[in-house]
Amino acid sequence: MFKRSMVLLAVLTASQFFASTAQAADPSKADLQRMLLTPQDLAALTKAEWQVLPIRAENAGPAGQADNTGCPELDNAVLAHNTGLLDSGAQDFVGVKGDFIEETIAFDKAAVGHVTQLATAIAHCPMLTFTDGPKVGVQPMSLGAGTAGFRGIIGGVSRSVVLTGAHKDYVVELIASDHGQSDAYYQALLERAFFRIDQG
Repeated sequence: MFKRSMVLLAVLTASQFFASTAQAADPSKADLQRMLLTPQDLAALTKAEWQVLPIRAENAGPAGQADNTGCPELDNAVLAHNTGLLDSGAQDFVGVKGDFIEETIAFDKAAVGHVTQLATAIAHCPMLTFTDGPKVGVQPMSLGAGTAGFRGIIGGVSRSVVLTGAHKDYVVELIASDHGQSDAYYQALLERAFFRIDQG
């Protein structure tokens, strides 16, 4: 009886170990893609309809462009191009009036630290300079601890928002066309993205 009990205990312990190991496994790219926002999420938040486009793998990240920005600290930040991180790829949504929202999720066990690094880089970058477009003024914005972002200013008007938020071992990266929407509007987008991550 004692021996049988020990065997059962060993089996139960092993089962718990393997279950714990499975839960702790890093997510795959497909897992990250399942966590992305949907057109239905955006419609509920923005009161507008959105078309989802195929996920892009290139230049993922909140500063994911081919050219340098003219701000070395920003270009070299880990999250500028998700350097060394697994990410979902960039999911684009297009509105009926030509507006856009782009979301990327990166798996990052140092999420808070990397978002803080990005926030510091943004604060030190007054202007983005590209070889194929106008100069873009940088107006830093923060939606609280664990976030970093800015409004892109052209001709004195905000044209786009770049925003990142750390949530557990994930970073949500959003790029959106901007028409003067409030910080609360972007906070709601981030919170919904965090909820989607929690849903897995």
